Amino acid sequence: MAVRELKRIINASPATDGAGVRISRIAGFSATDLEPFLMIDEIRSDERDDFIAGFPEHPHRGLETLTYMKEGGFEHRDHMGNQGAIKSGGAQWMSAGKGVIHSEMPIPEAARMHGFQIWINLPRTQKMKAPEWRDAQPEELPSIILGCGEIRVIAGSWRIQDNFSASPLNRLAQSAGLLDISLLPNGKLDLPLEPDQQAAIYVYNGRVHMGSVLQTGQLGILGEGDRLQLSADKGGADFLLLAGEALHEPVAHYGPFVMNTHDEILAAVKDYQEGKLTA
Repeated sequence: MAVRELKRIINASPATDGAGVRISRIAGFSATDLEPFLMIDEIRSDERDDFIAGFPEHPHRGLETLTYMKEGGFEHRDHMGNQGAIKSGGAQWMSAGKGVIHSEMPIPEAARMHGFQIWINLPRTQKMKAPEWRDAQPEELPSIILGCGEIRVIAGSWRIQDNFSASPLNRLAQSAGLLDISLLPNGKLDLPLEPDQQAAIYVYNGRVHMGSVLQTGQLGILGEGDRLQLSADKGGADFLLLAGEALHEPVAHYGPFVMNTHDEILAAVKDYQEGKLTA
């Protein structure tokens, strides 16, 4: 058994996106030790002006998005005719493939907002595939109660307490998955991880101890191994655990497009400008 060590720490930075939505962002487009994940955004505010303008219609190509809401909610609409709202505890996945034009707007009744959007890279062979979308309401996502706290399976398939628990969002690129873990004060977690996957944890409440300390708003990239062992501070802790297979492919990024070469980015921009992105 090899326990994964904390390899490095990245701090989230304030940013804006969409129509002026305030977020905290970790961008890792050139971070090979974070693959297949490209970006992690956290939106968290009690002020409607920080998020109410939302993310009006915009394009994507070459990536997947995973959105998970703790509080509040967003409604998705896209050019394929998909429409669906996720509220507190729900999640949705979109695989843009060759092209999606969509919007993500706050549900009208949202008085506050807390959630995450994670970008996942598509391998070269799938970047021009047909797009897909699927949402999962809170009651569809497995919840496992442990002596140390609770684990919610947001995406992917995981081995927990010697059993496999799978989310209905289980077709993410590179076998990517996401857990939302809440630990009780001083709670200790011991969880198996696939040795061929890269993994990271993002702390959104409290402090986590694993040799070094990870605090709220920090992402810890983990080294190699087949187990995760950590503990919460005396106030407890809440964090996301991300895992997936590395790609080992070049990344070219411009705005909402993620491809392998600069020429492919130029082609995506041209297709969007000419109305051919979704053709």
